[in-house]
Amino acid sequence: MSAIFTVTELSDILGSEFVIFAGSAISGVAAPRLAMSNAVRDELVRCLSSRACAHLYVDALRRAYLNHLLCNKSLLEETKFEEFLWYVRQASSVDSLNDLLCRLYCCSDGEFGPNHLAIAELIRSGKCCACITTNFDDAIERACKALGVRVRIWDVIRRGCYPNTIGADGCADLIKVHGSARDYTCAAESPVLLAAKANESHGHLRELLANKRVFVVGYSGFGDIDISPHLQQSTAEYLWAVRPGSHSLLGLEVECDLSQTGAGGQNLLVSLASPMLTVSKAKNLDHEAPSQVIGAWLNYVEFNLDVFLTSIFQWRNAKVLAHLQSAQHFSQKISSVELVKLHAQNGVYITALCGARSVKRKLGSSDDIYELCAFALWRLGCFGLARWVLSKSVAVILDHEQSSA
Repeated sequence: MSAIFTVTELSDILGSEFVIFAGSAISGVAAPRLAMSNAVRDELVRCLSSRACAHLYVDALRRAYLNHLLCNKSLLEETKFEEFLWYVRQASSVDSLNDLLCRLYCCSDGEFGPNHLAIAELIRSGKCCACITTNFDDAIERACKALGVRVRIWDVIRRGCYPNTIGADGCADLIKVHGSARDYTCAAESPVLLAAKANESHGHLRELLANKRVFVVGYSGFGDIDISPHLQQSTAEYLWAVRPGSHSLLGLEVECDLSQTGAGGQNLLVSLASPMLTVSKAKNLDHEAPSQVIGAWLNYVEFNLDVFLTSIFQWRNAKVLAHLQSAQHFSQKISSVELVKLHAQNGVYITALCGARSVKRKLGSSDDIYELCAFALWRLGCFGLARWVLSKSVAVILDHEQSSA
């Protein structure tokens, strides 16, 4: 069998005990319609653009680059969500980022949809012994509370580890592998996920899921570099829910449309919980729109727009950084020497070299300018020219660096 299309087939294969692995789509494509990654990226840039004034040239330049991001969506789409959140943190602070995630993903009582209610009902039935989720939101918890279902919530980020077993003492586990927005424990930025991958922080997933049937819903498996490798290495039997026309990372594909809310349709998660499911319990409340949440957040947070812009563009076009710094030079009266230093320190070496030559012509001999010029030349690989510019003592250092390279 290459794929599953009916709830009968799905129920027969899952059997009387299984694990659910849930991703963001269970919350993003149906109520409460929490912000998916693309919505957060687009709305933040749109809000920043609408707030950018144009009194000075540098202000108009910032707005122009923000509008460029909005008009050329490929740049934002190619930026992974965890990388984007890392840029937001650099432009604000870790507390500000946690507050934004809390505003975006914390749910109130009754703020859950049929997908969350279906998971809660499957837990209550005893068939689902554990739900493992990468989601920051607490919609599953809200659904369990509405049904009076007791679950043991395990925040992997806060605890620093996984439980030894799942479903112990007859109590189902809700394991939040990337933390909780409400508790400010979200593992959201790329350096955090990279560190988790390097340290194999989620390696215990392989043992927890070993030889178990796992129904994967709302999760592509292509994004989380810290999680996906362990799913692939586990001996679990995966039944992977995919949208019609899509394909799964591994396991048996289950055609499932999570945006459908009624039982008996193509949302096999909801159908699996029927007829046990009391759909009326789901109030289908939609969360506050991302534009409103982000707008309110920007009203009080200190956000460094230049850091944010140069972070997004840095690997694609270093001229953005040089452009903004040059505009600041004219609007804030930064000296030519300081501007060259800014370029050199931030890696815009060709611009620094051109600036150094210009300043040298204007000011004559200057040790600072010679040093900057040599540094730029060295980073460009022009070791001979760098030696010519620098004194003999510094040239010895460059000799060592060149021989090491």
